[in-house]
Amino acid sequence: MTQRETTCCFSGYRPTKLPWGYAETGARYTQLKSRLEDVVDAVYLSGIRHYICGMAQGADTMFCEAVLRLRDWRPGITVEAAIPCEGQSAS
Repeated sequence: MTQRETTCCFSGYRPTKLPWGYAETGARYTQLKSRLEDVVDAVYLSGIRHYICGMAQGADTMFCEAVLRLRDWRPGITVEAAIPCEGQSAS
């Protein structure tokens, strides 16, 4: 199996396009966070061990946090930041 076959990449909406914006509270936020954790675990169980995140605010960060939580109890997980541009940290 190649590394490509064991890698998952994720990118999603920024806070301005999420119904809750920047407020990381509320039922919809909690439901999405829980669903992301379930999906990441299912992907892990399918053989994926390497995760690449776009590192933008919003869904990208939620995905990365789900992977980091999973790494606490599933072995062999690596996380890579795919920074899209030089000025990423400034936005």
